[in-house]
Amino acid sequence: SLGSQSCESCSAGKYADEEGLANCKDCVPGHYSSEEGAEVCYSCWAGSYSQGGADQCTECYAGKFSEAGASECSGTCSAGKYSSGAAAGCIACETGKYSDAGASNCLFCSPGSYSD
Repeated sequence: SLGSQSCESCSAGKYADEEGLANCKDCVPGHYSSEEGAEVCYSCWAGSYSQGGADQCTECYAGKFSEAGASECSGTCSAGKYSSGAAAGCIACETGKYSDAGASNCLFCSPGSYSD
């Protein structure tokens, strides 16, 4: 406001990257700032995501994945692959195991069946 006697630090989830701003900017989706007074926001790591104005990233649920800087965990593991959570990608099931799409683990083939 006019006549301010001091400047306020930006709160977590916001930043000010230039002088003379009247307000702090929200971190864009896929980015975060965890401390007050940030000059930049940091990209979420692969296997996590954030919405705008975030002070931290959220890990992807099992069966999902994301690339770095994601605003959501939009990747779903295909059948025959899995992720246990906070994943940058999916892992193929081992020989003798299988999975449905979006799986958090692989299951053993039942007696009388196989998987190579």
